[in-house]
Amino acid sequence: MKITNSIKRYYWIVILLVLCILTVPVFVVALEPPPSIMLDINGICKEFNVTVTVDMFDYGYYDVKIDVTNPELGRVGEIYDPVQGWKSSNYYISDGLHVTEDVNSATFHVRANTDEEQLNFLCRLRETTSPWKTWDSEYYNINQSCTTFSGWGNELTLLLSLLVVLILLAGITLYLKVLK
Repeated sequence: MKITNSIKRYYWIVILLVLCILTVPVFVVALEPPPSIMLDINGICKEFNVTVTVDMFDYGYYDVKIDVTNPELGRVGEIYDPVQGWKSSNYYISDGLHVTEDVNSATFHVRANTDEEQLNFLCRLRETTSPWKTWDSEYYNINQSCTTFSGWGNELTLLLSLLVVLILLAGITLYLKVLK
């Protein structure tokens, strides 16, 4: 009996040691920071250059989607695909980002089909070889500054236009009188 109890004790100690050894990699993976995606958005109105920079991604090719939305209008963006031209920002650019030891960013041309002030940008990456593996950036909210010409509603513009027309008519009248 004494031998059986000591074997049971060693058996449980061995099981605990094995469990401890197996859980160490789980804690190590949990301590690694997750991959991150940062966007640098340059542009003022409708046309933007968006630089996607990644950190902690494995080397390889990634498909890139930069979705542009407006809270009231929904999806309002287009992204330029070097192969297919402009397409909805709902679609991916195949092999848009090639992460290597030296390269971890790429720039994309994006445009909004509205001059509404608020735009939301979201980048989603997926592994080209494993399309079910995706990562999302944070939402980037920007306020675009689109100035519009107010046209003839502006009194100063109307007044200046009438003054130019009056000067032209006076010049034509004077020219015709001098010719006669």
